[in-house]
Amino acid sequence: MAKRLLIVIIAAAVGALGLRHLYLQGLEARDPAGAQRLVYLQPGQGLWALASVLEDEGIIRSAPAFYVYYKIYIRRGGDSSLKGAYFDLSPADAVPEIVTKRLREPATRRVTFPEGFDLSQMGARLGDVGLMVSAKAFADAAAPATVADVVDSPLPAKSLEGYLFPDTYEFVVGTGADGIVTTMAQTFSRKFYAPNSAEIEASALSLHELVTIASLIEREARVAADRPLISSVIRNRLAKGMRLQIDATVLYALGTHKERVTHEDLKVKSPYNTYLHAGLPPGPICNPGLASLKAALHPASSEYLFYVARPDGSHVFTRTYEEHLAAIRAIRGR
Repeated sequence: MAKRLLIVIIAAAVGALGLRHLYLQGLEARDPAGAQRLVYLQPGQGLWALASVLEDEGIIRSAPAFYVYYKIYIRRGGDSSLKGAYFDLSPADAVPEIVTKRLREPATRRVTFPEGFDLSQMGARLGDVGLMVSAKAFADAAAPATVADVVDSPLPAKSLEGYLFPDTYEFVVGTGADGIVTTMAQTFSRKFYAPNSAEIEASALSLHELVTIASLIEREARVAADRPLISSVIRNRLAKGMRLQIDATVLYALGTHKERVTHEDLKVKSPYNTYLHAGLPPGPICNPGLASLKAALHPASSEYLFYVARPDGSHVFTRTYEEHLAAIRAIRGR
């Protein structure tokens, strides 16, 4: 009888050691060389369902081991909430790392919008960095009604083109187009409108006109020192009723981006074509940065009416058409 009892005790001990070994093994990284991947966890998902998903996705070795570890983690005061979100998870991480860190940090993606991007370029960039927002959804969200209640500045009539501030942003994966647009418009308000609101309101031009001019400067200037001068040329031509004749407005009307504008391009029928229509285009042609916005608000004092680009991107500014033609000949070596 005693011998049989001893055998049972030994068997139980061996079984317990075996289970412990399986448990500890189940906590190890599934694949030390495994690549990180994006995994979506449903909101309100139970712990066992979560463990099963992670095992099915190839992130963990053992759902039971994960389940037991998480229960112990909660009992010791760990966060018991399971957020419904996208997470960057890797089979190279052991279960303790996944539970205590990875599942506490929803996946984010950083996106940089350079100065001068238009809405279509911004929308494409969002998809490129993996934010799961289509260019169409982004463009649809960039309507005044979407953010009118959160942006502390007057809004344009048709589109937020020009009012989405170029910057580097970090968004949680799964953030909708409305949320992204709102953040960018609020940044415009915080970085440009709010600090300069008194000068903007005192200006002879409306905010919309200033942002439109800034967008033209952004697409034309390649050298920082040229921005206030280009701004002055635009103001001077507007004051004289001259057509602006800015190539970038033609490209915006065509909906394309290229180095040179052809004579055929100049015929495009659009209110944005400043070769055909006097005055400013109906709205901004891109989203200008802070330097161009400030140049629009503070143009240089000059009598210049023309400018032409040098090969290095800087411009020669002139007062008369004859001087302008001479500058062109000099640049072309004729």
